[in-house]
Amino acid sequence: MEWGWKHPYLKYEKYKILQDTMAGGSKVHAGDIVELNEVEGHSLCGYQKAEVHVSKPKPKKEDRSVGLKTSKVKAPKTRAKNKSCH
Repeated sequence: MEWGWKHPYLKYEKYKILQDTMAGGSKVHAGDIVELNEVEGHSLCGYQKAEVHVSKPKPKKEDRSVGLKTSKVKAPKTRAKNKSCH
């Protein structure tokens, strides 16, 4: 999410909000990820209302077919669950 106008000379980072507060000219809630200039972000970190957000890299989806460059095998069909056993 982005709020407000970005100043061209300031460095912006993503911050995770820890407590409901005002940031970037808008009300933000705990758990939000916002992009703020470093001055405002460090100020919120000092008050322990935010922390620098470190994004986790998405794991690569790997093809587990050994020795093949590409695999055109369809996913196996699974059996339907028997609903009468409950």
